[in-house]
Amino acid sequence: ALSLAMIPVQSGAKSGTLYACKSAIEQGRLLFIPLPVPLDENCYPDRYAGIRKLEKQGKGILFTGKEDYTMLLDALVPSVRKEQQEALPLVG
Repeated sequence: ALSLAMIPVQSGAKSGTLYACKSAIEQGRLLFIPLPVPLDENCYPDRYAGIRKLEKQGKGILFTGKEDYTMLLDALVPSVRKEQQEALPLVG
């Protein structure tokens, strides 16, 4: 595995990003969905159509502000520890 989680920042309604999100979910990866800044979304709605689609489908964990960084780290740290333990050579 190359990653523990995916965080798509922008995505059109039909894009490679959505295919990557689907693949991440199928592989059991965490999917964090950062909601767009309203000003950006109002100016460029097509750039965020895929993000809104993921949100409506309930495909990931919504990421709404800087306080969510703690949630993100808490979700990832156990996975990191598990992978580190699995990578350790067996003694015996």
